Amino acid sequence: MNAIPGSQNLFRATRFAALSKTAIFTLNWNGEPSTRRLLQSLSSHCRHYSIFVFDNGSESIPADEFKSTLPSVQFVRIAGNHGFAGGVNLAIAHLSAEGFDFAYEINNDCVVSNDPVAACLDVIARRPNVRLVGSRFLSGPDFEAFTATGEKGRFSSNQTAISGCAMLLDCRVFLQLGGLDERFFCYHEELEYCIRLQESGHEIASCPESIVGHYHEGSDFRGNAVYYRTRNAFLLKKKHPRRTSVLYHCAMTLSRPWHCILSDPEQWKAWAQGVRDGILGKWERREKEHGTILFFALFLAGSVALAPVLCASRISRFMKRRFVSLRR
Repeated sequence: MNAIPGSQNLFRATRFAALSKTAIFTLNWNGEPSTRRLLQSLSSHCRHYSIFVFDNGSESIPADEFKSTLPSVQFVRIAGNHGFAGGVNLAIAHLSAEGFDFAYEINNDCVVSNDPVAACLDVIARRPNVRLVGSRFLSGPDFEAFTATGEKGRFSSNQTAISGCAMLLDCRVFLQLGGLDERFFCYHEELEYCIRLQESGHEIASCPESIVGHYHEGSDFRGNAVYYRTRNAFLLKKKHPRRTSVLYHCAMTLSRPWHCILSDPEQWKAWAQGVRDGILGKWERREKEHGTILFFALFLAGSVALAPVLCASRISRFMKRRFVSLRR
């Protein structure tokens, strides 16, 4: 019988967790069934941690339902929906004020089959410059297909980015860097934080021994995933022009087969609205869609009309520089 991944280091990591004070938290926004499923799995494998649910402005307040699933869970109500970025920022500030040094964020549409935090803490214990550790996540209801955030092996450091569905954060460093940029609202904010974290001199690591199951975008509706991924590519490019490509992110969004973007009008409208708002610099929470198709049609028409002029201008400048260099 195979041992549970990470079990060999469980004792050492658990001792480190007791010293460093680590909390587990998740954000809930109208996702009571998913959050209860997560709490049920945490109650079986992570009872020795303090577990928090931060409710991100849900229409109903399901505190009693969550406590019936896991009596020790601590429920914190946030006024209004601040998105993933704002919710995580408020959660980390709260946990830091409570005296926690590390916080393990896990999406409410995830489940665990063992303790995913211990192995992440072990990485930090062995590599003090690592201040962000990502878990490995299994995709699909039956955990048959899986995607890993890191390479094979015990752990891998010097990563360029990790997934925000399950990650261990250093509260002090997180707050020093200003947390997540709330203009993203959701999607790509953890990627942008990874860039700032590395630029500050810290390292990122993935931990294949820390495993969670991820059901993917449990709170997505009306094409929000397509919209925010597309729009936020422009913000990512604006903040880090040398590290990101808008065309790449937009193309990747279009190529995602599970969104059925080419066959679903709702997804297509979300993509077009994301492009429009990215160009206009409309950040934070998505507004009601209006005028997107007209704007996109005018934008494409204008681009086609201006393309010959821009190409001619570039050719003219190139020829002038070439002529000057030949005369010299």
